Amino acid sequence: MLGVVDGCLPKDAAGEFVAGGERSDVVHDLLAHLAEEMIRMNREKQEEIRGFLLWLSDYTGARIDDLSNKTKVSAYYEIELSELLGVLKKNRGKLACDPSRRAFGEDLRREYSASMEKLAPLIARIGEVDRLIDAIVFRLYGLTEAEIAIVEGSLS
Repeated sequence: MLGVVDGCLPKDAAGEFVAGGERSDVVHDLLAHLAEEMIRMNREKQEEIRGFLLWLSDYTGARIDDLSNKTKVSAYYEIELSELLGVLKKNRGKLACDPSRRAFGEDLRREYSASMEKLAPLIARIGEVDRLIDAIVFRLYGLTEAEIAIVEGSLS
């Protein structure tokens, strides 16, 4: 993909873009497509997260916003199941069910696993497309490896 971008943005021996040979319209269209894809994937990710949290709220009888450590619960896809279960156990008094019960753990495991099956590849793909967009933009600006390292260092 980046080879196509490089072909659309030819440079002379001094590393300057060759104005007559550039096809930035192709690069623009590619970036527009990738941006649309990012929007679609992020929307899909948010829908899955919202669905899991709605299930969890209905199942436990508690609003997520009323739980202590609600940030971890809301970002359940960034933590292990055991950590999520631990947070829910600490909120036992706010729940309509007992998170220490075996059935609770099994139901949570099933729903968490199903959600993560959908989210894991989606999150990975979002990361890949994000890195591709960055690489294209770096080429558009003609950044050197050293400049790219500075930009990437400031983003992390």
